This record gives sequence, structure tokens and C-alpha cells, in this order.
Amino acid sequence: MTIAFPARPSPSHPAAGPSWPRATASRTSVPELRSTRATLAFAKGVFVSSAVPSTTYEKLARRQSPALYLGLLGTSTGVLVLAAPAYPVTALVRWQRGRSVHPRAARAARSTASATGLIAAAFTAALGAAVRDGNAMMEMVPLGAPLLSTIMMLGTALVALTPGVVAWAIAAWLRSWWSVTGCILFTVTAVAAVTMTSMLLKYHLVGCPFAWPAQ
Repeated sequence: MTIAFPARPSPSHPAAGPSWPRATASRTSVPELRSTRATLAFAKGVFVSSAVPSTTYEKLARRQSPALYLGLLGTSTGVLVLAAPAYPVTALVRWQRGRSVHPRAARAARSTASATGLIAAAFTAALGAAVRDGNAMMEMVPLGAPLLSTIMMLGTALVALTPGVVAWAIAAWLRSWWSVTGCILFTVTAVAAVTMTSMLLKYHLVGCPFAWPAQ
């Protein structure tokens, strides 16, 4: 179906007002919306405009909604940022109270989780600085701004640390390093790291050697 908009009224007939669009059958049976400036067409669930023919738009399923991914990214980032100071503070409080020291592996696990949280915080700050000004961000890409390289490096480091956090979470349950609450909280941290890492891989915010699998 084609909807053709009439041409603008002639200057010699100022009283002639615009008329309603008229619908006509198209030979190609592709729904189109035509005007004096561009043609919008819908074919097989894809939206195309003649104004920008190199760009197409496709309807996304609910599981592909950017709002869903943004919520997951925000939640996981928040958990990791909170974990960065939480584990050192917990260890300090435990030491001040004179409690027994956890095994070296347990302390290494908390250090890994804290480092992951610090990198997540730095990544979020760098990304926020990059997207704060849309025009400046568009200039960073062809110029190869150092800020973009920093974002990629931080994303790569986060991906590299995530398997370690997951491995420590499994070991914490098997060896009973902490209480059930402590193991649950560490597991939440590991899940947050996996979630944030998956978002970075999806949106190609990582560098080598993880850039190729993300393609």
C-alpha cells in the first residue's frame, strides 16, 4: 500500500489548503509512505527511509529491548561499585574485633572482587565522560581519543577478572570460607560481574583478545 502526499499548494492559490493523503495500491505490495522529501517503506518487518537508505530499522523483541539491557548494566555496575569498598571494610572491621583471619585464598577472593569493583567504577566514570557530549563523542571515534582507549582497556580488564571472581565464588561454597550470608553476597558479586561483562561484549566495549569473540 502506498500513501502519496499531495504537492504543496501553488503560491497563486493561497486559499488552497492541504488535502488528506490518498492511499493507492503498489505493484510491489510493499507498504510505503511517500512525501515530497522522502519515502518510508516497510518490507518483511524492516523499516527503510529513502533519506538514509544505508540505515534500516527492525522491530526488536522484548528480550532485545535496550531498556532491559540498560537496567541489567546499571544494576550490575551498582553491585560491583558497592563491592569495591565493602570487602576491604569488612576485613578491616574483622581485624579490629580480633577475629580469626580467613585463609589466604579467601582473602585473595575478596581482593579480586574488590579490584573488579574498582575497575567497574573506573569504567563507568570513563564511559560517562565520553557520552556526556554527543558531538564530542562522535569526534573521538575518527581521532582515536585516549579516553576511548581507556574505556576499552578497562572493559578488557573487567572481562579478564570476571572468570576469577566466578571461580572464587564456587570455591567459597565448597570450602565454606564464610557464613551462608557471606557466600551469598559474594555470589551476587560474581553474577553482577558476569552480567556486566556480557553487556560489554554485546556492545563491543572490550579490546583484544576479547574483541574478536564479541564480533
